Amino acid sequence: MASVNNRANQYREQRMNEEIAECGELSKLMQQLGKDLDQYLRFDHPDPLQNATGWQQALGGSLPEKGVGIGEVMQDLGTHLIPNGSQIPNPGCTSFITTGATSDGALATVADAVAAPQRGDLTAFNYLEELSLQW
Repeated sequence: MASVNNRANQYREQRMNEEIAECGELSKLMQQLGKDLDQYLRFDHPDPLQNATGWQQALGGSLPEKGVGIGEVMQDLGTHLIPNGSQIPNPGCTSFITTGATSDGALATVADAVAAPQRGDLTAFNYLEELSLQW
């Protein structure tokens, strides 16, 4: 049984070393994302409904056969996704009172997405969610 586990571990390690997805540099990437989100929260961009065809064309197309890399992902986030997000976080929007985009909520969501991506695990994030449901 030990040799089977060793082979499985060797296979997993080999696959992890071949992984080309970005799995680091979060502080640098989050800094750029933060700048893009700060720009969005100024609400000096047009309503996304005014140019839906433009951003839908930019984002449309078929799924690439090979990953585009973190640079293009960040470019798409900053150029096409974030600026064409919901108007609800705008303090002038009537829905702002219940779902406004505060910094603490946004940061907690990012931290949760990275550190506790699965709901079923026993983590501090999931514990606080369970606790908040009792409040």
